[in-house]
Amino acid sequence: MNRSELVEIFQRTMHACKTEPALICTIGASVKAQRVIFAEEEVPVPEPKRSEPCALILSKDRTLAAAKKYANGKRKVAVLNFASFVTPGGGVTWGARAQEESLCRVSTLYPCLTDDSAASFYSEHKRKIDECLVDRMNNDDCIFTPGVCVLREDTFDGPFLQDRERYAVDVITCAAPDLREPQQLFTVPDEAEFRAQMAKRIRRVLAIAAANGADVLILGAFGCGAFMNPPKVVAKAFEDALAPFRKHFETIEFAVYAPVEDSDNYRAFAEIGGIRKWEELPTPADTASLAERLSALEDKLCAYRHAMGVLMQDGETVAPEGSAEGRGHTMGVLSGMEYALIADPATLQLANDILAVAPQNETVLRRKAELLKKEAEQISRIPENEYTAYVTLTNNASAVWKKAKTTNDYALFASYLEQIVAFNRKFAGYYAPDKAPYDALLNEYEEGMDTATLDAFFAELRATLVPLIRKVARCPQPDDAFLRKSYPIEKQRAFSDAVMELMGIDRNFCTIGETEHPFTNNFTNRDVRITTHYYEHAPESSMFSVIHEGGHAIYELDIDDAYNHTLLSGGVSMAVHESQSRFYENIIGRSRAFTQVLFEKFAGIFPEQTAGVTAEDFYRAVNRVEPSLIRVEADEVTYALHVMVRYEIEKQLIAGTLQVKDVPARWNALYKEYLGVDVPDDAHGCLQDTHWSGGSIGYFPSYALGSAYGAQMLAVMERDLGDVYEKVGKGDLSDVRAWLTEHIHKYGCLKKPGELFEQACGKFDPKYYTEYLKRKVADVYGIETE
Repeated sequence: MNRSELVEIFQRTMHACKTEPALICTIGASVKAQRVIFAEEEVPVPEPKRSEPCALILSKDRTLAAAKKYANGKRKVAVLNFASFVTPGGGVTWGARAQEESLCRVSTLYPCLTDDSAASFYSEHKRKIDECLVDRMNNDDCIFTPGVCVLREDTFDGPFLQDRERYAVDVITCAAPDLREPQQLFTVPDEAEFRAQMAKRIRRVLAIAAANGADVLILGAFGCGAFMNPPKVVAKAFEDALAPFRKHFETIEFAVYAPVEDSDNYRAFAEIGGIRKWEELPTPADTASLAERLSALEDKLCAYRHAMGVLMQDGETVAPEGSAEGRGHTMGVLSGMEYALIADPATLQLANDILAVAPQNETVLRRKAELLKKEAEQISRIPENEYTAYVTLTNNASAVWKKAKTTNDYALFASYLEQIVAFNRKFAGYYAPDKAPYDALLNEYEEGMDTATLDAFFAELRATLVPLIRKVARCPQPDDAFLRKSYPIEKQRAFSDAVMELMGIDRNFCTIGETEHPFTNNFTNRDVRITTHYYEHAPESSMFSVIHEGGHAIYELDIDDAYNHTLLSGGVSMAVHESQSRFYENIIGRSRAFTQVLFEKFAGIFPEQTAGVTAEDFYRAVNRVEPSLIRVEADEVTYALHVMVRYEIEKQLIAGTLQVKDVPARWNALYKEYLGVDVPDDAHGCLQDTHWSGGSIGYFPSYALGSAYGAQMLAVMERDLGDVYEKVGKGDLSDVRAWLTEHIHKYGCLKKPGELFEQACGKFDPKYYTEYLKRKVADVYGIETE
C-alpha cells in the first residue's frame, strides 16, 4: 500500500476513536492511568508469579497479531512499542510503515501518546536535542499505557473488528538506540558495550511489564529496522536480560515480522536459548505422537527405578554387611542416568506440550504429564552432583543406621543425619521456594499438606487421646503373658505365610523377606515385596507387621494393569498408602471378627503356647492400650503420640532450632511428656526407625493421617456394604478388598490424593478416627469413653 492509503486508514481509526462512545471511554481510562517512567525512576519488581520459567516463542507475526492469540479475557497481555523518542506515533500521520506506526494505525494508542499525560516524554527529548544533550544510546525512558483497545486487524489494510472481537493490551513505549545518525555526532560503542546497554534497557521494559501484572509479553526485533540495530546483538541482549524475569510471565513471544526477502532478524532471534518457533509448536493433532514419546521415556525411567529398587531391597535384606560401598557406587551411576533423563529440558517441554494440546478428556495422559512436569521442575533445580551425592549418602546411611541401632551408638549415625538434614533443607528450597522448608517436604509425601493443617490435626487427636489413655490406665489390663512365651522363629515364619494366605495375597506376585525395620517395595503390580522381623518372645510384632505390610502390598497388587511401567504406577501418596496398611493392621487385623480367625491359625501353629487361651483373650491382648517405646509395636490409641514426637523433631531439625546432636535428649523428653515413658537407650529411642537414614523427612505424619483416613473409609464402607465384619469373621476379606480396590487401589496415581479421598469418602474429618478409637477402647475395656 502507498503512504496516502495508510494515512487514510489511520484517519478512519482516529475518527472511530473520536466518535464511538465506548472508545472515548477506553481512551479516557488509559490516559488517566498512563504515566511516563523516566530512566532515573526505580521500578520495583514483584516476586515471581510462577514456579517455572515462561515459554519463549518466536513467530513471524506482527506485534498485535501475536497479541490477539492470547487476548481471551483471562490473560493480561503487554506489548513493547518500538518507539520514536521525539514524535508520538513516529511517522503514522504521514504513512510510515514501521512497528510503532502499525500499532497506532489499528488501536487507541495514538490518542494516548498525544495526551498531556505523555507530553513530558517527548518534550524532554526534544529539549535535549535542541541543546545537543540527547544521548541516543542510553535513553531508558518509557511510557506505560494500560488498556489500549485494538479495533482493527494488524495488517496494512486491516478491517475493523466487530465489537466482540476487540481486545485490550498494555503498551510499553520505549525507544531503541538510534544508530542512523552520523557517527561524528555520537560514538557507537563496541559490540559488548552495546549489548550490555541494550540488555539494561530491555530489563527495564521487563520490569515494567512484571510490575504491572502482565501474563503475556509481546516483544520483537527491537530497533532492528529503521534504527539499524544489529539483530544478532539485540537478540543476545534479550537473552542476557530474560533470565531473572522468566518466572514473572506465562509466555514471552517475539513477534518478528519476516517477509521472505528480509529474514535476518528472524534468524537472529531463533538463536535465543530455549526459544521455540510458533509453527513448530504442537497442536491437538500431535497428541498421539506426544503420548508415544512419553511412553518411551516412562519405559526408561521405570527401568532405572526398578534396578535401583532391587538394589535397595537387596541391601536391606540379604546383601553382605560390608557391601554398601559397591552398591552405593552403582546406585550413584544409575541415579545420575535417572537425573539426566528427568532434568533434560526436553522432558519438561514434553510435559508442557502435552498439557497444552491434549484434550481434557485424555485424563490418563494429562495426569502423567502433570506428574512428569512436577518432577522435572523439581529435579532440574537440583544440581546433578548434589542429586547423585544424596542417593549415595542415603544408601550408605542406611547401612550405618543398622549398625548404630544394633550397637546403640547414635554418634555413629549422627554425622550422616546431619548431612541428610542439610540436604533436605536445601532440597526443600528447590522443591517449592515459595513454601516454608518443612511444608515443602511434607508435600513430597502428601500433596497439599502443611504444618498449619497438621498442628490442628494433632491438637485434636491430643485432646481426645490424652484423657482416653489416662482413663484406660486406671483399668485392669488384659493379660498378654501368653505372648511372652517362646515362639520359635521357624514357626513364626510359617504363621506369616498363613497370614498372607488369609489376607488373600497371591504369593506368585508377592514375597516376604526379613529386615531390621519392616517395609514394602513395589516394582509393578506383579512384583511386590514385603518384609518383617521376628522376635522369639513377641510374636505379635511380626504378626501385625505382616498384616500392615500386607495392606501396602494389596494396594500395589490391585492397581490397574495399564499403569505398570508408567508414572501412574504405585500408590498416590504416603498418607493414602498408610491408610491401607493401617486399615488392614488395625481396623481389620485387630477387630474382634478377624482376631477370631487369626487366633485359630495362630493356635494351630502354637498349640502349647496358647493352651487355655481363648479367642476373646487373644482379642483383648492384641488390643491392650499401654504407652510404650516402639512406634511399630504401639497400640492403636497411643500410636499417634509416637508420630507426634517425630513430627515435632522433624519440624525443629529443618527449621534449624534443633541440632542433630541434641535429638536423643529431645526425643527422650517428648516421650516422657507425651507418653509418660522413660527411654532407656537410643536403640529404643531415636534410632528405632529407618526413615531418616533413607532421607524420608516429612513422611511420619502420613502414618497418623493414614490411620484417620482409614477410620473414615470404614464408615463409608459400612454405609455401602452393611456389616463389614460379618464376612470378615468367616475369614472372607473379599468385600473389603473389592471396596478398597474400586474406590482407592485401582487408580494408582491417576487422581490427586485429596481428590481420590474426597470422591471415596467425602471431606476429611478426623472425628471419624477419634470416635472409632473411643468405641474400640469401650469394647476392649468395658468402660464409658464419652
